[in-house]
Amino acid sequence: MAPSTDSPTISSVSVDGTTISWLVKNNDELTATVKSEVSDSTPDLNSVSLASGATSAVQSQVINPVPVPFFIYATALATGKTISEPTSYYYEGY
Repeated sequence: MAPSTDSPTISSVSVDGTTISWLVKNNDELTATVKSEVSDSTPDLNSVSLASGATSAVQSQVINPVPVPFFIYATALATGKTISEPTSYYYEGY
């Protein structure tokens, strides 16, 4: 069985009006596709390919109204590996 991709990290979460923004980091030793989304533990809306150890440009999602509090979820998938366990970030409020 193939090894699992290391779970990514979510950081720098912010809310501006109806836009939720955040960064994701690839923690795997290989380049991986990192997907992230608000309130969905099987994310598929925001997708970015990141080299090992790289952090993305700002990822964002517009939700009206913003559901505070909320979770952001992210998964990673590197070639030859299985998808990571989802990681989450809990945002309590402003």
